[in-house]
Amino acid sequence: SFLNAKYYSPDAIRANTKYQQDNFGSSFFLTLPDLQQEVFKHSLAGRLAKDYLGEVLMKPSSSDGKSLAGSESVAHARERSMYDVLDKK
Repeated sequence: SFLNAKYYSPDAIRANTKYQQDNFGSSFFLTLPDLQQEVFKHSLAGRLAKDYLGEVLMKPSSSDGKSLAGSESVAHARERSMYDVLDKK
């Protein structure tokens, strides 16, 4: 279910593959989008799980750079106060 939770766009997958090709000369290292595709598109058990157990799996969603805590969390407030203190010195 967690493997299905994050949506990886085809552009993001291509960019990740290109990054590996440019930096390592091959796409040897398995990434989470690769694993997700292998399980849900290429394996029989994964395809059946996606087709027949879709209600049990987490719905894919993209994060779009959003934080789970939001901008008004205690951690963000402390971070802002530290920046304020450091800027005053």
